[in-house]
Amino acid sequence: MKVKVNNIELYHERYGSGEPIIFSHGWLDDCSVWSLQAEVFAKAYSVILYDLRGHGRSEKPKGAYSVQTLADDLSSLMHVLKIEKVTLVGFSLGGMLFATVHATESNQGISISIGWSYVKMTMRAHGIRALMRFLGYQFLLKQILAKSRFYKPSSKIVDAFMSRAMQVPKEVAYE
Repeated sequence: MKVKVNNIELYHERYGSGEPIIFSHGWLDDCSVWSLQAEVFAKAYSVILYDLRGHGRSEKPKGAYSVQTLADDLSSLMHVLKIEKVTLVGFSLGGMLFATVHATESNQGISISIGWSYVKMTMRAHGIRALMRFLGYQFLLKQILAKSRFYKPSSKIVDAFMSRAMQVPKEVAYE
């Protein structure tokens, strides 16, 4: 389902009932990465998955894609859905924007769980974005996944991720 927030259409899905948990995906991904968690947590909670601006089924407008803009989108989504008390679960970019929401919102009733995320963009991340401009992000993402020291995903997982990542416009990916 899509809702209007900050002059864009933001896609979200809702499962189960109870106290809300909002899951936010990382850069170049979409909310489908949380489907297994949604299935489990929806047995006891109201689970909200959503696609960040410029990702998945959400609108992909030209313009700013700063962490603050994405955090403002999340805050607006929570207001539209009338959510006051929530647990936020984020991965990578999703975690970065939660820290921003927590700092700017009245944080009463907000619990945060952040996985594999930086609160501040590092020089290494800026370098990766520059390489993406030069090499193309499909090539660079495949290289990063192939050289991971911690996790060797199956080709099925890599193909599914690359399929989602290639749906993100290049201006969202690295400009």
